[in-house]
Amino acid sequence: MGLSPALVDTVFGAIAEIRAAGMTMLLVEQNAALAFPLADHACLIQRGAIVAEGTPDELERDPATIARHLGIDEEPAAGAEPAPGEAGARRGAST
Repeated sequence: MGLSPALVDTVFGAIAEIRAAGMTMLLVEQNAALAFPLADHACLIQRGAIVAEGTPDELERDPATIARHLGIDEEPAAGAEPAPGEAGARRGAST
């Protein structure tokens, strides 16, 4: 289910304030679009194992990471079906 959009804004606003104050924190979040702007370093975890890590910028520029984990790969060819388990997955979408 997740949080309501208004509550998400409130929570992430508070997290941004904590970050701006210089506090170190560990944020666990499934939505990379929300988490990456707040992160200096990120680890993508799949089935309990780290499958990619680096700065958010590094992860967003790595073609393999983008295609496999962030769901922001190039637009599929017209009529192409999503891969199994990736139906409708796009960056920022909850799965």
